[in-house]
Amino acid sequence: MKKTTLLTILICAAIFTGCSKSEEEVVAENVKVARLLTGIGNRYWHLKEIYVDNVMQTLTDYQKSYTKTYTINAATQVSGTFHNSDNLSGTWEMDKTGASWKESFTSNGGVPVELVYSVKSITGSSIDASYTAKNGKLVREVYYAY
Repeated sequence: MKKTTLLTILICAAIFTGCSKSEEEVVAENVKVARLLTGIGNRYWHLKEIYVDNVMQTLTDYQKSYTKTYTINAATQVSGTFHNSDNLSGTWEMDKTGASWKESFTSNGGVPVELVYSVKSITGSSIDASYTAKNGKLVREVYYAY
């Protein structure tokens, strides 16, 4: 009886020990940041604040309603498309470290534009990122999502 009970306990322990460990998916940092930017497939962002050379700007009524939507390319997981409330669309691509992403689009005047956003912080509900404008000024944009 004791041998049977001991044998049963050892078998159960071996089964539970072997089954309790699961391998976690290892996700590269740039993929993590891209997922925060786009959510499950796309994420809708609302402009909250703008700073120019570290000076907070007063948002106009139009800027208070400004939005940007990022969509991920499922095949690459680190690039995709975006569309904003200025009716501009373009592409974005995360760098290898997840510290920045590049946006490429054509302005309303037909001029090709590339902006490189440096990530200050990003979560599933907020972005704080900046880029250097053509005039050399540092532009920091803060967005929220819900």
